[in-house]
Amino acid sequence: MVLLPFNVLGAECESVLGSLYEDLRFVYKAIQISTPILVVILIMKDMIIAVTAGKADDMKKAQQNAIKRIIVGVIIFLVPYIVDYILYLIGQNSCPIWR
Repeated sequence: MVLLPFNVLGAECESVLGSLYEDLRFVYKAIQISTPILVVILIMKDMIIAVTAGKADDMKKAQQNAIKRIIVGVIIFLVPYIVDYILYLIGQNSCPIWR
């Protein structure tokens, strides 16, 4: 089991990044909240269109698009943690933004 490192925000992060730190945290939190919502809305839209069309090919395309959207949503959701872990491995993780 691999545990992701979680550093506590220190004074050095605030002094180096200033208000940019809070802005980046806000942007990441907005992306983190909106990504699953958008994925669900887009999947529902595709499924409704496919069901109303009544074609088997449209249903299959909608299912394939749904799987792709879920994978992309998970990747978008996990990218900051993956970057944090890579920076931890190379020893450059002094100011994590996504916590």
